[in-house]
Amino acid sequence: MSRKTRDTKLKTTIIVIAALTAFGSWKADADQNQVGKRGPAAHAQRKTTANITSAAALSPEFCKRYPALDDYALSRGLDTILVRAVAITESGLDPCAVSRVVKAPGQGCYKMGYDFVPDPESVCNNAFESPAQPDGAPMWRYCGLGLMGTTEPPYTFWPADLAPDGKTGAYNYGASKRQQLFLEAQLSGRLSFLLDARACSAQFNPFNPNHSACLGTDKLAKAMDEARRLVDGGMAALDYPDMGTTGTITAYLALHGYHGDGAGAQAWITGFGRQRRQTQGFCDRKTGKKDPVCAERGRDPSCYGADDFVSFVRGCVFRKGQPATALQGDAGALYGDYGSKVLSLYKGLEKTCKGK
Repeated sequence: MSRKTRDTKLKTTIIVIAALTAFGSWKADADQNQVGKRGPAAHAQRKTTANITSAAALSPEFCKRYPALDDYALSRGLDTILVRAVAITESGLDPCAVSRVVKAPGQGCYKMGYDFVPDPESVCNNAFESPAQPDGAPMWRYCGLGLMGTTEPPYTFWPADLAPDGKTGAYNYGASKRQQLFLEAQLSGRLSFLLDARACSAQFNPFNPNHSACLGTDKLAKAMDEARRLVDGGMAALDYPDMGTTGTITAYLALHGYHGDGAGAQAWITGFGRQRRQTQGFCDRKTGKKDPVCAERGRDPSCYGADDFVSFVRGCVFRKGQPATALQGDAGALYGDYGSKVLSLYKGLEKTCKGK
Protein backbone atom coordinates (compact mmCIF):
# COMPACT_ATOMS: atom_id res chain seq x y z
CA MET A 1 0.00 0.00 0.00
CA SER A 2 1.39 3.44 -0.86
CA ARG A 3 2.24 6.00 1.79
CA LYS A 4 -0.44 8.36 0.47
CA THR A 5 -3.11 5.65 0.66
CA ARG A 6 -2.12 4.62 4.16
CA ASP A 7 -2.08 8.19 5.44
CA THR A 8 -5.49 8.80 3.86
CA LYS A 9 -6.69 5.84 5.93
CA LEU A 10 -5.01 7.41 8.95
CA LYS A 11 -7.02 10.61 8.58
CA THR A 12 -10.27 8.75 9.11
CA THR A 13 -9.01 6.48 11.89
CA ILE A 14 -6.78 8.67 13.99
CA ILE A 15 -9.79 9.81 16.00
CA VAL A 16 -9.61 6.45 17.78
CA ILE A 17 -6.75 7.61 19.95
CA ALA A 18 -7.79 11.26 19.92
CA ALA A 19 -11.03 10.26 21.58
CA LEU A 20 -9.02 8.75 24.43
CA THR A 21 -7.21 11.99 25.15
CA ALA A 22 -8.78 15.16 26.52
CA PHE A 23 -7.15 18.54 26.14
CA GLY A 24 -4.76 19.07 29.06
CA SER A 25 -1.65 20.96 30.06
CA TRP A 26 1.65 19.76 28.68
CA LYS A 27 5.25 20.30 29.65
CA ALA A 28 8.13 18.83 27.70
CA ASP A 29 11.41 17.92 29.34
CA ALA A 30 12.67 20.68 31.63
CA ASP A 31 11.38 24.22 31.00
CA GLN A 32 10.31 24.66 27.37
CA ASN A 33 8.55 27.89 26.46
CA GLN A 34 7.25 29.57 23.35
CA VAL A 35 8.23 33.24 23.25
CA GLY A 36 6.22 35.92 21.44
CA LYS A 37 7.34 38.45 18.83
CA ARG A 38 8.27 41.39 21.03
CA GLY A 39 11.98 40.74 21.47
CA PRO A 40 13.99 40.72 24.75
CA ALA A 41 11.13 41.99 26.93
CA ALA A 42 8.90 39.14 25.79
CA HIS A 43 10.29 36.60 28.24
CA ALA A 44 8.24 38.26 30.96
CA GLN A 45 5.05 37.12 29.20
CA ARG A 46 5.81 33.65 27.98
CA LYS A 47 3.40 31.90 25.65
CA THR A 48 3.32 28.14 26.07
CA THR A 49 1.79 25.41 23.99
CA ALA A 50 -0.64 24.76 26.84
CA ASN A 51 -2.46 27.96 25.88
CA ILE A 52 -4.08 26.22 22.91
CA THR A 53 -5.41 23.04 24.43
CA SER A 54 -9.16 23.38 24.03
CA ALA A 55 -11.43 23.08 21.03
CA ALA A 56 -12.80 26.54 21.78
CA ALA A 57 -9.32 28.00 21.28
CA LEU A 58 -8.98 26.55 17.79
CA SER A 59 -10.01 29.37 15.49
CA PRO A 60 -11.02 28.50 11.90
CA GLU A 61 -8.04 30.63 10.95
CA PHE A 62 -5.84 27.72 12.04
CA CYS A 63 -7.27 25.73 9.13
CA LYS A 64 -5.97 27.98 6.36
CA ARG A 65 -3.12 30.10 7.66
CA TYR A 66 0.21 29.33 5.94
CA PRO A 67 -0.98 27.19 2.99
CA ALA A 68 2.59 25.92 2.55
CA LEU A 69 1.80 23.52 5.41
CA ASP A 70 -0.88 21.86 3.28
CA ASP A 71 1.17 21.96 0.10
CA TYR A 72 4.19 20.24 1.63
CA ALA A 73 2.03 17.79 3.57
CA LEU A 74 0.28 16.64 0.40
CA SER A 75 3.53 16.44 -1.54
CA ARG A 76 4.95 14.11 1.12
CA GLY A 77 1.79 12.00 1.49
CA LEU A 78 0.95 13.34 4.95
CA ASP A 79 -2.40 14.18 6.51
CA THR A 80 -2.71 17.97 6.30
CA ILE A 81 -4.63 18.22 9.58
CA LEU A 82 -1.97 16.17 11.37
CA VAL A 83 0.74 18.51 10.04
CA ARG A 84 -1.24 21.52 11.22
CA ALA A 85 -1.72 19.89 14.63
CA VAL A 86 2.06 19.52 14.91
CA ALA A 87 2.61 23.15 13.88
CA ILE A 88 0.03 24.41 16.38
CA THR A 89 1.58 22.32 19.14
CA GLU A 90 5.06 23.57 18.29
CA SER A 91 4.37 27.25 17.68
CA GLY A 92 0.69 28.17 17.81
CA LEU A 93 1.22 28.90 14.07
CA ASP A 94 3.61 31.71 14.97
CA PRO A 95 6.57 31.64 12.54
CA CYS A 96 8.62 33.62 15.06
CA ALA A 97 8.08 31.19 17.93
CA VAL A 98 11.06 29.66 19.68
CA SER A 99 11.40 27.00 22.37
CA ARG A 100 14.04 27.43 25.00
CA VAL A 101 15.23 25.14 27.75
CA VAL A 102 17.01 25.85 31.00
CA LYS A 103 19.94 23.86 32.27
CA ALA A 104 18.78 20.82 34.20
CA PRO A 105 20.07 17.31 34.97
CA GLY A 106 19.58 15.07 31.97
CA GLN A 107 18.50 17.96 29.78
CA GLY A 108 20.16 16.99 26.51
CA CYS A 109 18.36 19.71 24.60
CA TYR A 110 20.20 22.36 26.62
CA LYS A 111 23.52 20.88 25.62
CA MET A 112 22.44 20.66 21.99
CA GLY A 113 20.76 24.06 21.83
CA TYR A 114 21.95 27.46 20.67
CA ASP A 115 22.90 30.48 22.76
CA PHE A 116 21.19 32.86 20.35
CA VAL A 117 19.65 32.66 16.88
CA PRO A 118 19.39 35.96 14.99
CA ASP A 119 16.93 35.96 12.10
CA PRO A 120 18.88 36.65 8.88
CA GLU A 121 15.76 38.30 7.44
CA SER A 122 15.44 40.53 10.54
CA VAL A 123 11.74 39.75 10.96
CA CYS A 124 11.83 37.77 14.20
CA ASN A 125 13.84 38.84 17.23
CA ASN A 126 12.94 36.20 19.79
CA ALA A 127 16.09 34.16 20.17
CA PHE A 128 18.14 36.90 21.77
CA GLU A 129 21.27 36.02 23.74
CA SER A 130 20.60 34.53 27.14
CA PRO A 131 21.97 36.17 30.27
CA ALA A 132 24.71 34.17 31.94
CA GLN A 133 24.36 32.20 35.15
CA PRO A 134 26.89 32.68 37.98
CA ASP A 135 28.99 29.85 36.51
CA GLY A 136 29.08 31.62 33.14
CA ALA A 137 26.78 29.15 31.36
CA PRO A 138 23.75 30.59 29.52
CA MET A 139 20.56 30.68 31.57
CA TRP A 140 18.73 29.05 28.64
CA ARG A 141 19.36 27.79 25.13
CA TYR A 142 17.15 27.44 22.08
CA CYS A 143 16.27 24.11 20.51
CA GLY A 144 12.99 24.71 18.68
CA LEU A 145 12.66 27.36 15.99
CA GLY A 146 9.84 28.63 13.82
CA LEU A 147 6.50 27.32 12.65
CA MET A 148 7.32 23.60 12.94
CA GLY A 149 9.70 23.88 15.89
CA THR A 150 12.71 22.38 14.13
CA THR A 151 16.21 22.57 15.61
CA GLU A 152 18.14 23.54 12.48
CA PRO A 153 19.58 27.08 12.57
CA PRO A 154 19.68 29.58 9.68
CA TYR A 155 22.20 29.09 6.89
CA THR A 156 24.27 31.89 8.47
CA PHE A 157 25.20 29.39 11.21
CA TRP A 158 26.27 26.61 8.88
CA PRO A 159 29.84 25.43 8.22
CA ALA A 160 31.56 26.97 5.22
CA ASP A 161 31.11 23.86 3.08
CA LEU A 162 27.32 24.11 3.47
CA ALA A 163 26.69 27.85 3.46
CA PRO A 164 25.88 29.19 -0.04
CA ASP A 165 28.41 32.04 0.18
CA GLY A 166 31.17 29.74 1.44
CA LYS A 167 31.66 31.80 4.57
CA THR A 168 32.08 30.28 7.99
CA GLY A 169 28.85 30.21 9.99
CA ALA A 170 28.30 31.71 13.42
CA TYR A 171 28.77 28.44 15.28
CA ASN A 172 32.04 27.69 13.55
CA TYR A 173 33.43 31.12 14.18
CA GLY A 174 34.51 33.10 17.21
CA ALA A 175 34.09 31.66 20.67
CA SER A 176 35.42 28.12 21.00
CA LYS A 177 32.34 27.24 23.07
CA ARG A 178 30.09 27.93 20.10
CA GLN A 179 32.35 26.05 17.73
CA GLN A 180 32.37 23.03 20.02
CA LEU A 181 28.59 23.18 20.42
CA PHE A 182 27.98 23.11 16.69
CA LEU A 183 30.46 20.28 16.14
CA GLU A 184 28.75 18.25 18.89
CA ALA A 185 25.45 18.79 17.10
CA GLN A 186 26.92 17.50 13.85
CA LEU A 187 28.40 14.43 15.51
CA SER A 188 25.04 13.59 17.09
CA GLY A 189 23.36 13.42 13.71
CA ARG A 190 22.13 16.93 13.13
CA LEU A 191 24.29 17.37 10.05
CA SER A 192 21.98 15.14 8.02
CA PHE A 193 19.11 17.47 8.81
CA LEU A 194 21.19 20.46 7.76
CA LEU A 195 21.50 18.80 4.37
CA ASP A 196 17.72 18.43 4.32
CA ALA A 197 17.38 22.08 5.28
CA ARG A 198 19.66 23.06 2.42
CA ALA A 199 17.48 21.00 0.08
CA CYS A 200 14.56 23.18 1.13
CA SER A 201 16.55 26.36 0.49
CA ALA A 202 20.22 27.18 0.10
CA GLN A 203 19.46 30.15 2.35
CA PHE A 204 17.37 28.21 4.82
CA ASN A 205 15.81 30.25 7.58
CA PRO A 206 13.70 28.48 10.24
CA PHE A 207 11.76 31.71 10.78
CA ASN A 208 10.62 31.69 7.16
CA PRO A 209 7.27 29.82 7.27
CA ASN A 210 7.77 28.24 3.84
CA HIS A 211 11.20 26.91 4.79
CA SER A 212 9.93 25.64 8.13
CA ALA A 213 6.96 23.87 6.51
CA CYS A 214 9.32 22.22 4.03
CA LEU A 215 11.76 20.90 6.63
CA GLY A 216 9.13 20.05 9.24
CA THR A 217 7.07 17.90 6.89
CA ASP A 218 10.24 16.23 5.61
CA LYS A 219 11.11 15.24 9.18
CA LEU A 220 7.59 14.07 9.91
CA ALA A 221 7.45 11.95 6.73
CA LYS A 222 10.73 10.27 7.70
CA ALA A 223 9.43 9.69 11.22
CA MET A 224 6.32 8.09 9.67
CA ASP A 225 8.48 5.75 7.60
CA GLU A 226 10.45 4.69 10.67
CA ALA A 227 7.26 4.22 12.69
CA ARG A 228 5.79 2.01 9.94
CA ARG A 229 8.93 -0.11 10.03
CA LEU A 230 8.61 -0.56 13.80
CA VAL A 231 4.91 -1.37 13.62
CA ASP A 232 5.34 -3.81 10.73
CA GLY A 233 8.08 -5.60 12.65
CA GLY A 234 6.12 -5.65 15.89
CA MET A 235 2.75 -6.91 14.69
CA ALA A 236 2.91 -10.05 16.84
CA ALA A 237 3.70 -8.05 19.99
CA LEU A 238 0.90 -5.62 19.09
CA ASP A 239 -1.51 -8.56 18.66
CA TYR A 240 -2.01 -7.92 14.95
CA PRO A 241 -4.20 -4.80 15.20
CA ASP A 242 -6.69 -3.87 12.50
CA MET A 243 -5.79 -1.25 9.91
CA GLY A 244 -7.37 1.61 11.84
CA THR A 245 -5.53 0.81 15.05
CA THR A 246 -2.31 0.21 13.10
CA GLY A 247 -2.61 3.69 11.59
CA THR A 248 -3.13 5.25 15.01
CA ILE A 249 -0.14 3.46 16.53
CA THR A 250 2.01 4.48 13.55
CA ALA A 251 1.03 8.13 13.90
CA TYR A 252 1.62 8.05 17.66
CA LEU A 253 5.13 6.62 17.30
CA ALA A 254 5.95 8.97 14.42
CA LEU A 255 5.00 11.99 16.50
CA HIS A 256 7.33 10.90 19.27
CA GLY A 257 10.04 10.36 16.67
CA TYR A 258 9.46 13.89 15.38
CA HIS A 259 9.57 15.26 18.91
CA GLY A 260 12.87 13.52 19.60
CA ASP A 261 11.71 11.26 22.42
CA GLY A 262 10.90 8.18 20.39
CA ALA A 263 14.14 6.31 21.05
CA GLY A 264 12.30 3.91 23.34
CA ALA A 265 9.59 3.04 20.79
CA GLN A 266 10.91 -0.46 20.16
CA ALA A 267 11.01 -1.11 23.91
CA TRP A 268 7.43 0.18 24.21
CA ILE A 269 6.26 -2.37 21.63
CA THR A 270 8.25 -5.19 23.22
CA GLY A 271 7.02 -4.30 26.70
CA PHE A 272 3.41 -4.13 25.56
CA GLY A 273 3.67 -7.54 23.91
CA ARG A 274 5.23 -9.05 27.01
CA GLN A 275 2.85 -7.52 29.52
CA ARG A 276 -0.48 -7.54 27.68
CA ARG A 277 -0.73 -11.32 28.05
CA GLN A 278 -0.40 -11.14 31.83
CA THR A 279 -4.09 -10.72 32.69
CA GLN A 280 -5.39 -11.61 36.13
CA GLY A 281 -6.85 -14.85 34.78
CA PHE A 282 -3.58 -15.80 33.11
CA CYS A 283 -1.62 -15.22 36.29
CA ASP A 284 -4.16 -17.07 38.43
CA ARG A 285 -3.56 -20.12 36.26
CA LYS A 286 0.22 -19.63 36.41
CA THR A 287 0.47 -19.15 40.18
CA GLY A 288 1.80 -22.61 40.81
CA LYS A 289 4.47 -22.18 38.14
CA LYS A 290 5.65 -18.85 39.58
CA ASP A 291 5.67 -17.07 36.25
CA PRO A 292 8.23 -14.20 36.66
CA VAL A 293 6.14 -11.71 34.72
CA CYS A 294 3.15 -12.47 36.92
CA ALA A 295 5.33 -11.71 39.93
CA GLU A 296 5.99 -8.29 38.42
CA ARG A 297 2.27 -7.90 37.78
CA GLY A 298 1.60 -8.43 41.46
CA ARG A 299 3.71 -5.37 42.26
CA ASP A 300 2.18 -3.12 39.58
CA PRO A 301 -1.00 -4.64 38.12
CA SER A 302 -2.09 -1.50 36.24
CA CYS A 303 0.54 -2.04 33.53
CA TYR A 304 -0.35 -5.66 32.81
CA GLY A 305 -3.17 -7.12 30.77
CA ALA A 306 -3.57 -3.92 28.71
CA ASP A 307 -5.23 -4.35 25.32
CA ASP A 308 -4.54 -0.87 23.91
CA PHE A 309 -0.96 0.05 22.99
CA VAL A 310 -1.25 3.82 23.25
CA SER A 311 -3.04 3.66 26.60
CA PHE A 312 -0.26 1.34 27.77
CA VAL A 313 2.46 3.81 26.78
CA ARG A 314 0.57 6.77 28.22
CA GLY A 315 -0.03 5.06 31.55
CA CYS A 316 3.10 2.96 31.95
CA VAL A 317 5.77 5.16 30.35
CA PHE A 318 4.76 8.81 30.54
CA ARG A 319 2.61 8.66 33.67
CA LYS A 320 4.69 6.04 35.42
CA GLY A 321 5.39 7.06 39.00
CA GLN A 322 2.95 9.96 39.03
CA PRO A 323 0.72 10.33 42.12
CA ALA A 324 -2.56 8.42 41.90
CA THR A 325 -4.58 11.64 42.10
CA ALA A 326 -2.89 12.86 38.93
CA LEU A 327 -4.02 9.80 36.99
CA GLN A 328 -7.73 10.26 37.52
CA GLY A 329 -9.59 11.16 34.33
CA ASP A 330 -8.38 12.13 30.91
CA ALA A 331 -8.46 15.81 31.78
CA GLY A 332 -5.23 15.47 33.72
CA ALA A 333 -1.79 16.51 32.55
CA LEU A 334 -0.22 14.48 29.76
CA TYR A 335 3.22 14.40 31.42
CA GLY A 336 5.25 14.98 28.31
CA ASP A 337 3.25 12.59 26.10
CA TYR A 338 3.75 14.52 22.88
CA GLY A 339 1.93 11.96 20.74
CA SER A 340 -1.26 12.19 22.80
CA LYS A 341 -0.96 15.96 22.91
CA VAL A 342 -0.86 16.30 19.12
CA LEU A 343 -3.53 13.66 18.46
CA SER A 344 -5.80 15.35 20.98
CA LEU A 345 -5.30 18.61 19.13
CA TYR A 346 -5.95 16.78 15.86
CA LYS A 347 -9.42 15.85 17.06
CA GLY A 348 -10.34 19.45 17.83
CA LEU A 349 -8.76 20.72 14.63
CA GLU A 350 -10.61 18.16 12.54
CA LYS A 351 -13.92 19.42 13.92
CA THR A 352 -12.93 23.07 13.47
CA CYS A 353 -11.73 22.64 9.91
CA LYS A 354 -14.59 20.48 8.67
CA GLY A 355 -15.90 22.07 5.51
CA LYS A 356 -13.38 24.94 5.65
